[in-house]
Amino acid sequence: MSSIKVACVIKEKNEIGESPIWEEKDSSLVYVDITGQRVSRWSSLTGHIESITTEKPVGSVVLRKAGGYVIAEGTRFAFVDWVKRSITTAVQLDKEKPNTRFNDGKVDPAGRFFAGTMGIELRPAVVERKQGSLYTLHPDRSVVHHFDQVDISNGLDWSLDHRIFYYIDSLAYMVEAFDYDIQTGGLSNRRAVYKVEPDEGIPDGMCIDTEGKLWVACYNGGRVLRIDPQTGTRLQTVNLPVGKTTSCCFGGKDYTDLYVTTAYKGMDEDSLAKQPEAGCVFKSADVIEPQHVKRFWWLKLKALAEKGDWEELEKFAKSKKSPIGYLPFVEVCIKHHNKHEASKYVSRVTPEQKVKAHLAVGDLQSATEAAIERRNESEIITVLSRCSATTDVILVERLNRAKATAAKK
Repeated sequence: MSSIKVACVIKEKNEIGESPIWEEKDSSLVYVDITGQRVSRWSSLTGHIESITTEKPVGSVVLRKAGGYVIAEGTRFAFVDWVKRSITTAVQLDKEKPNTRFNDGKVDPAGRFFAGTMGIELRPAVVERKQGSLYTLHPDRSVVHHFDQVDISNGLDWSLDHRIFYYIDSLAYMVEAFDYDIQTGGLSNRRAVYKVEPDEGIPDGMCIDTEGKLWVACYNGGRVLRIDPQTGTRLQTVNLPVGKTTSCCFGGKDYTDLYVTTAYKGMDEDSLAKQPEAGCVFKSADVIEPQHVKRFWWLKLKALAEKGDWEELEKFAKSKKSPIGYLPFVEVCIKHHNKHEASKYVSRVTPEQKVKAHLAVGDLQSATEAAIERRNESEIITVLSRCSATTDVILVERLNRAKATAAKK
């Protein structure tokens, strides 16, 4: 991959920008300023920024299915109603640990909000050790405590097949992996997959691309690393004109743009003069090639079908226009013996694929109509080959007439 160019796209500075997430419905980037105590939303269409102030430092923000957002703020999970400009507590945690706060967080493919805590910073990236934990907020508002003895709970994401959970405890200077149970949200088999070298910076926020590679923002390193968690190797380094890179996510029309948040808190006047864009949000356009987007759709389609998670598959199909079309949805569902689910996608295939889709679900009547309407001799012959001369007499007669007409063209 060639050198990646970056540009500052959000010039409003954040003390500690973090937790960027792309909101597709209005082409916006949502993110937090942890110590600036605000949640912001930037429109990529207009450049306009809206913000809501929080009561305490806010570590992360995620989209809420019911609308609005959920944040990990102070030591609580809370709901943000953007329209009413209000924040209400969902669950209060760590009452016995007043000197901790939430940091990075993200939602798993089943809608669970994973977020971790850390000790209050004495100065940037300097904390009381082993005060943090990793938690999950479930949709029913129950909370699971996974483990403690964490220094700075940070970047997290899931493999494309949802079987691996990737995690960063910053001061351990590594990216770790766990086996992940998508049905329960359980973690097991903890191990290291990448060791961050001291000269690369402190591993901070993280995201995954459509090839299953991890992008790790390195605080005080002025870079984002692309790593292969399978081999434990660094594939590429994206350098930024500022040192305190904090997190990253993919966004844009086809999720091919990489957005990177940064910070300026703790920098002296000389450093700020040398890095005037510290605290801004940067973008690298078209980091992921379009074919990789298609590959991601294929991988996720197959993974969800293999698990039999048909509800999640339907949500995925509706999330945006499929770059691979909808015939693959029909065929994969049929492969996994679910004709009912396959039928949901037949109406969304292109006219050129209608006959094939109808035949896949065993709908000879509709396949006949589609073939005749298109006046395609090859398709007519294909449908005829699937008909029975004894039980599909009317269809055979119609198809033979259409075949004769098509042959005269």
